[in-house]
Amino acid sequence: MGLLLTACAHGPQSATSANGYPDYLSMVLETAQASGVASPEQIDVLERAAETGSLSWDDYKTAILATLDCFDQAGIPYMGPAQSQEEGVDVLGYAAQTGDASQQGSAQADVGGTPESEVLVTGSPDNPNSATPGGAALVAENCRNRNSAFIEGAWEAQPSSLETQDAFFAARRDEILACAQGAGITLDLTQPIRTMFAELISHGEPGRQCLRQAGITAF
Repeated sequence: MGLLLTACAHGPQSATSANGYPDYLSMVLETAQASGVASPEQIDVLERAAETGSLSWDDYKTAILATLDCFDQAGIPYMGPAQSQEEGVDVLGYAAQTGDASQQGSAQADVGGTPESEVLVTGSPDNPNSATPGGAALVAENCRNRNSAFIEGAWEAQPSSLETQDAFFAARRDEILACAQGAGITLDLTQPIRTMFAELISHGEPGRQCLRQAGITAF
């Protein structure tokens, strides 16, 4: 059974400072407005966030619950939401059971918080949100894009999330460096930790394995 997995804490590195976050929120708002897929409720939350320069947990949670309600209306089973920490950041995880192994993958918001805007709804004429055989993954992603995808990206990009994530990374730095040394990988230790991880990943599977062993499952 295919799963459309969501909610992983990896925001854009371009919004790492409190000073840059309001501008980032404005960019996400503009992108959501231009996409033609974001619901009025999602736009309202992003407008409020852009005005205040912050996004609340309640707004983040409400958006995800709206996505899950859309799954319910479409008849798509799912797991979650389950609150957890991904690399030190509080997130709500959920997974739509699409029933189509060929569609298995991640629907996580991209680094820029920009979901796909050309998702087709393959429902019945009476209920365009309903899932038809083979189309559940598309309907599930449409639900997410409409209700929560932009908000999820903004949540993961806020400075408090990134600062928590950076602290998580820093606590595992020595472990990762020891693994890299054991794998024969030489790193520039003077560079920021995220840049160091990117360099580590450039060494392929040995580098990725060092991150995974330290509990960093995606970067």
